[in-house]
Amino acid sequence: MAEEARALLFKRVQGFYYNRKTRTGYLDFDSEKLYFDLTHPYISFFVLKEVNLPIVHRERDIGIFGFKLARIKTLEKDRVLYMLFEKKDTLKVVALELLGKSSYFLLIDEKGIIRAKYPAHRERKKGGDVGQTYTIPSSFANFDLKKYFPKIEKLDEKDLLKSFMESSTFYSDGEHVLPFKLTGYDCCGGFSDCMFNIYKKIRFNIESAFYLGENIPYYVYYKAAALLKRGLIDIDDNALMVDGYTIHVKKQGNRNDVAEHLYFIGKRLKRLQSLSDTEVQKDKLTQKLVSPSGYIVLVGKSAKDNNRITFNIARGDDTFFHVRDYRGAHVILKNHGMPITEQDILFCARLAKYHSKGRGGAVDIVYTPVKFVRPVPNSPGKVLLLKEHVVRV
Repeated sequence: MAEEARALLFKRVQGFYYNRKTRTGYLDFDSEKLYFDLTHPYISFFVLKEVNLPIVHRERDIGIFGFKLARIKTLEKDRVLYMLFEKKDTLKVVALELLGKSSYFLLIDEKGIIRAKYPAHRERKKGGDVGQTYTIPSSFANFDLKKYFPKIEKLDEKDLLKSFMESSTFYSDGEHVLPFKLTGYDCCGGFSDCMFNIYKKIRFNIESAFYLGENIPYYVYYKAAALLKRGLIDIDDNALMVDGYTIHVKKQGNRNDVAEHLYFIGKRLKRLQSLSDTEVQKDKLTQKLVSPSGYIVLVGKSAKDNNRITFNIARGDDTFFHVRDYRGAHVILKNHGMPITEQDILFCARLAKYHSKGRGGAVDIVYTPVKFVRPVPNSPGKVLLLKEHVVRV
């Protein structure tokens, strides 16, 4: 999103508009507008072109009319955006803090004092308030175990917290999450993935509704969610058109439900598209590729390498590929439970075929979530699949 905002550099502000009820607003740069949405969970900002915004946004004077945008800086991967405005010898900073329910639009003067705040009625407890010196807000949030975990007999909260902190894999029965295996609970990878699956089931009453679009940046989903929620765009023929991208809506529902689901898809996709992959970089010999939808793909180069990427690096909701009836490389699509397209499947299947003994002719490629893959004892590289799909390439 910050890269999109850089298109406004060296342009002058023509006005500032804000709607207290919806907590949305925009900085007007004449033909372009920096739109922001501080309504949880649609928190985002992006540049709008050739869009007529509703008249519910009222103009307000915050003292930066005619100022030129001179510099942009971000913190925590777009969670805080700083814009430095200048006019002659006067400098002012706008801070857009996208921190969940503690999100603000702030105007800071050259002395570091907060001069304006939106939403104005809410007290800014961390980082200073109007009239006080601005400080960077804390990025740590309180975590309430009782909100996410069921009550389990013979296990106090300290033991549960210890298990949570030490675990890298979580399990769910569709209603609760546990940091350890229990009868009736299936592995769903990381904690956030478990919670997302539960959220979909409860909030939307769906198991696998999704929105597909090849090579779509995560911020396009944020933008689509905000514009759809505000009534600035509509779903036409089961598709949304945003910035030249097409998002195919496989299942429709209430406008707000669709918008909220788009937001969470964007949130998860952002994590995938900005992975540091420290666990992969530990071994530079592992071949790493990118699928048509932007997911990272790992290819094993030996039996030991196959075991490592499948059982040490991959998560339970990633996708495993291997050629049937031939020796070959394990191919891992790191989609973290996100939808995969036919192009992704064919891309990984062809990789598995190429790195196998069956590359000379047509072969069957099996694929399945990693959680259904089991190692064969004392046979490095060999696996058993509890469930599988097949594609012939």
